[in-house]
Amino acid sequence: MKAVFAQSKNIGESAMELVATNNMYSLRFPDSPTLLYVRDIIVPIEEIHRIENRHDEAQKAAAEDVLGTKERETVHAIIAAMAEVLAEKGGLSCYRGESVNATAIARKIAPMISDRKEDTIRRIIADALKAGLIQRP
Repeated sequence: MKAVFAQSKNIGESAMELVATNNMYSLRFPDSPTLLYVRDIIVPIEEIHRIENRHDEAQKAAAEDVLGTKERETVHAIIAAMAEVLAEKGGLSCYRGESVNATAIARKIAPMISDRKEDTIRRIIADALKAGLIQRP
């Protein structure tokens, strides 16, 4: 039984393919009839440990990158308060009735945040205002 995996890795002009034959894996290069068997590849233990450590560090960083409930509420409160202040400074165009117009605020600040879409900014402001974590004076 012989299976050629669909994924290939480009190396220069040629593509390398991973081939499985009778429970053995090999690498095939189109420019060469010789197969390099995976069992013949030697990876130093230090390199394996380095890769494992980088994986562990990445998982730890991802876990720490999540805001807790209290942190999220604090950020929402700050965004909502800033939106209120901006609306007061911006006049009637920044209000829809008695509520802050998140779309108008987003439109004003979006040019300062170039890596986010205006609609994303509007949604974050609207969510912060809906959370009800601030008191109007």
